[in-house]
Amino acid sequence: METVSAEVLYKNNKMDVISCICVTRGKPLMLKRAISCFTAQSYPFKELIIVYEDDDVGTVEMLKELRNIGIKASNGEFICQWDDDDWYHENRLTLQYTISMENNYKGSVMTQWLVYNTIDKQAFISNERVWEGSVLCKKKVLQGVPYENKSMGEDSATINSLLEKDHIYLIKSMPGLYIYIYHGSNTWNFEHWKYIFECSTALSNSDSRLIADILDGNYSVQEGSSLIDKTLQINLQKK
Repeated sequence: METVSAEVLYKNNKMDVISCICVTRGKPLMLKRAISCFTAQSYPFKELIIVYEDDDVGTVEMLKELRNIGIKASNGEFICQWDDDDWYHENRLTLQYTISMENNYKGSVMTQWLVYNTIDKQAFISNERVWEGSVLCKKKVLQGVPYENKSMGEDSATINSLLEKDHIYLIKSMPGLYIYIYHGSNTWNFEHWKYIFECSTALSNSDSRLIADILDGNYSVQEGSSLIDKTLQINLQKK
């Protein structure tokens, strides 16, 4: 298989615009962090579409509708889900896009990511499974299987359909591209998160403190990305 690097694609003007869809509700500080992660992305051709309602009442029930509105309004050839309360490595878009292109797929989804419990200040490497929230996919393909009208798990049927049709590539062993964050006010209840924590591998106290510092903005997104790369390299070598 011939490898197609982002640099080669950029020089040949063959890179697509990626539209990141961010549905938000009453979390301005977390949204600010998500925007910082977007602006720090190394991928050059991108746009961020922030979807919100003037009146936030009932936004959770409208989650599917808002995501589909964002996709429809986007200009990009590709769509990337960009949650307002999570953190993203500076190379997330570059790597997900190029890996999809290298393997001749319509998109990609991660099978591992980092998880952080802000209440207990504990970081984890997740178990291996399809993490629907990490999806990056061609817009036309994604529009063929729109999100369901559900307050939670609205993306599961969409991702399952994309997998069944062999449209999206499963990215393995790159958990540092995404930090999935529990903050106590998430859409999913604690039982859902407790199960995730139990299935994941806890990182050391020092590594957890580092993740906390990154999320608190004590490091830039670029610095945080580099530190996470080094930390995970050490942890993976221990296995």
